[in-house]
Amino acid sequence: MSSPLWKHDRNYPRKGAGLIGVDEAGRGCLAGPVYAAAVFLPEPFFSHQWRSLRAPKIDDSKKLTAKERETALEFLHRIRETDGVLFAFGSADVQEIKIHNILGATTLAMSRALEALGIDLQPSGLSLWTQKPDGTFYPPVLIDGRPVRRLPYEHNALVKGDSLSLTIALASVVAKVERDRWMAKAHDQYSAYGWARNRGYGTEEHRRALLENGPSPLHRELFLRKILGKSSG
Repeated sequence: MSSPLWKHDRNYPRKGAGLIGVDEAGRGCLAGPVYAAAVFLPEPFFSHQWRSLRAPKIDDSKKLTAKERETALEFLHRIRETDGVLFAFGSADVQEIKIHNILGATTLAMSRALEALGIDLQPSGLSLWTQKPDGTFYPPVLIDGRPVRRLPYEHNALVKGDSLSLTIALASVVAKVERDRWMAKAHDQYSAYGWARNRGYGTEEHRRALLENGPSPLHRELFLRKILGKSSG
């Protein structure tokens, strides 16, 4: 376990509110939806005994192997019922990416992931540790990258947060695993593009298949212009 993940996050959980991390997966792909995940960790999760005895290897999903990511997700499933941990994901499809552009679609996916947690979220514009009517507090929301202007919930943005925040790192794992599973299923229908291996990213294999076969209905038209020419968009 990379210690900075715990060091950063332990500054937030207090007042019994816990902490929420959010991250996306697939924003730079040539095909498929963009995914986002939100992970809620209750305050006791950050105790020294808990992290030293129970947590598996957790890091930015890009630094983990596929097996390590699956292990981290299985871990979240195991503690979901017993430890008050919550996680959820949301997505925006290719049509929504076309309509809203990739930034707008990513914001949609993040909003859907946060709403799917099923807990009270702090509306945008309220200061940290604003009390709810029942006297409890909203959990702070940490998002990887820069502030998301149109997100309707108050949040703190952390550049390279998936390498610095445990909660964001877990969200990055959930988003990555769930999107990879979606792309693996899509590969069964559109096997020419190698999505079971490249997950829709612009690898040499994927680009060559695009030139040979043209785009599928699951490709992002605006992302293909440099490969196929302006006529693709």
